[in-house]
Amino acid sequence: MTKLSEKSKHQLLFIIVATVAIATRAVLFAFWIDSPFRYYSTVSGLDMKTLLDMGTLFYHGQNTFALYNLLIAGTMLCNNAVISVTAIIVIQQLMGIVTSLLTAWICLKLTGRKVMAFTAGIISALYAPALIYEAVTLRESLFVFTAMLSLATLIKLHQKRFSPAWLFLTGIVLTLPLTVRLSALLWLGVAIATVQYLMFNKLRKQNNSIKLSINETLKPMVILLSGVLSIVMLIAVLNFKQSGTVTPISRQYLEYILTMGRQVNPQTVNIHVPGNSASAPETITAKNETTSGIAYLINCLNKFGKLFCQYEVPNNINYYFMREQLFPCGVLLGPGMVIPLAVAGIILLVLRKRFLRKETILLLYILAFAIPITLFLPLGRYRLILYPVFSILMLYPLQLIFCYLSKFKKVDAKKTEGGDGDAERQGSGKTGNGRMGEKDQTSNENNAKNIIKTWIALKICGIILLVGTVYVVTIPENTKLRASDFNTHGKAFQQQEGDTVNTENCFAAAYQLNPTSPAVAINYTDILLKHGKTKQALQTISPAWKSHPKNAGVALFASSALLCNGMPKQAEFVLLQAGEPAAASGQRLYYYNLAESYRLQNKHKQAKKAYAKFKILSTK
Repeated sequence: MTKLSEKSKHQLLFIIVATVAIATRAVLFAFWIDSPFRYYSTVSGLDMKTLLDMGTLFYHGQNTFALYNLLIAGTMLCNNAVISVTAIIVIQQLMGIVTSLLTAWICLKLTGRKVMAFTAGIISALYAPALIYEAVTLRESLFVFTAMLSLATLIKLHQKRFSPAWLFLTGIVLTLPLTVRLSALLWLGVAIATVQYLMFNKLRKQNNSIKLSINETLKPMVILLSGVLSIVMLIAVLNFKQSGTVTPISRQYLEYILTMGRQVNPQTVNIHVPGNSASAPETITAKNETTSGIAYLINCLNKFGKLFCQYEVPNNINYYFMREQLFPCGVLLGPGMVIPLAVAGIILLVLRKRFLRKETILLLYILAFAIPITLFLPLGRYRLILYPVFSILMLYPLQLIFCYLSKFKKVDAKKTEGGDGDAERQGSGKTGNGRMGEKDQTSNENNAKNIIKTWIALKICGIILLVGTVYVVTIPENTKLRASDFNTHGKAFQQQEGDTVNTENCFAAAYQLNPTSPAVAINYTDILLKHGKTKQALQTISPAWKSHPKNAGVALFASSALLCNGMPKQAEFVLLQAGEPAAASGQRLYYYNLAESYRLQNKHKQAKKAYAKFKILSTK
């Protein structure tokens, strides 16, 4: 049998990882194509749709540059100016496949262990949250891909001995994550500082002196920063051409981020920012904001800790909901398996001072992305940037256990060899004090080996205890499903199938979880009215109206339910109490229902005026 070379083994490793990643995503895509998740990007109010709208504006020259905007515009360019969600999902899945390969490659270069690299690549390929975010139109997959590409390039730069061409290329690649999210700014700074430190050490060793010339130390950094500036200037020119501004980040977006940093356990991340027309209708009240500097610091530390807990904080989508709805995510690895082992791995690296070796770059990567997240919110989608590195770090406790088990077996093997030697000596015919001396020596050796074995066993138990403790400490706070999960799924079903039983069942499940939510009550009431269930519709909207009598949307559907149940006077009261809605579509329904309530009460004069207003709005 032909023995494979090291190069062939490495190639086989990456081929298997790629095959697993491709096969898993092929299965996911087959189920996604016929599922409601395909239509999440059509649901108003979700970031999935907002990002597509921003990409469309960029395609038409009405928005600033962002790498995800470029991706969307690229699909439009190849599809007759129409967004292809399917193409975006396929591209994101390809990024996920490459991310798995990059994870395996980085692990191989840092540890030199093929088994660890193979396992890290497989874990990355089968991590369920990553697969879920690849199946929706959010920036997370692109962000993770560019971040891991920059980390791999940084490691490759060291292998290439900081050649000028690779320094310039590294500067370009390090800037790519920043074009996806502003939170990559700290990583860019950390990466540049790391290159500078490594360059200084290299030059100092070459010259055998701490004193280096300015030319030797600054020239490589100038080349690196030239790569960074080439991307920044290119974006600035493009933005100036399209929107007249050279800054890639709007003032409103910066205000939004700073406002979010002060939030304590908010119920929604949609915050109204003055001057931002794109802000969402729901707001967070000021009582949820920190005021003092100490409170702000404590809040950030609390959020920092949540990054290392098993629980995925949901936002637009909920991992705990989607894993049950989208096969094969429910049977793949999740944060409950990966996070505790990764945290234990970080602790072991620190305790064993391995952070002073190559693994330092992994810990710097985590800190560089974790700190900006704590200034915003530790949502599962933002923490996704850490999962490839977690896939590597989680292997350190397991690798240590196997290492100690190997030592345990070696001690046993030595003991057996020693036992054979004793038998030979006993059979050689020695008597008297000489034989007793040999027995004492053997006994001492056995005692020493037993002590070593006990010490090794204690180390293994200590690692297992550490992992168990981390698991208990980071156990999920709450994995309950939210009303908004079923509400969004129902809207997606509505886009896919229309007002079917599946749609109604989703809205019913959402209503059971939160009957006073305006959005949930409105959607459920609307479909009940369409299905002729007028009495049930009135019962459904009543709790929401009592909780939110001034909500225009609730008032409109409450009045519709009242009219369908022959209660025009109550419908008039509900409408007048809420007042005219701000949206044009709401205004039309408002005046139509008001006119109907007047007509059924024989208030013909008021009804005529309301009908006239309705006709004017309908014409507009």
